[in-house]
Amino acid sequence: MINAEAIRLVRHMECGKAGCACHSGRKHGPYYVLSNRSGGRGSYSYLDPGEAARVRTLVLRYREFRRGLQRLQKVNVELVSLLRRYQQAQLRRTGVKLGAGVVART
Repeated sequence: MINAEAIRLVRHMECGKAGCACHSGRKHGPYYVLSNRSGGRGSYSYLDPGEAARVRTLVLRYREFRRGLQRLQKVNVELVSLLRRYQQAQLRRTGVKLGAGVVART
């Protein structure tokens, strides 16, 4: 599962062969890697080049979803705060406590 910390990386690497051209400039690659942190541990998976674009799209969509969820949580906190203020004002004004299962009398 891709979580919010998932990152798609393009990696270029040096090999262990002595005298390989990768040690003097042009490295091997690109290799497409999905880096993921779960439960405090890091892991990574190599992707086929064809999968890389799809995974990148999924990661970006998931991050967008998480940002939207955070915005929704902030709005919810504001809404609860306003509701509490309204309930307190109604209690002071009418003496009737509003809440779950309590219907306002008009």
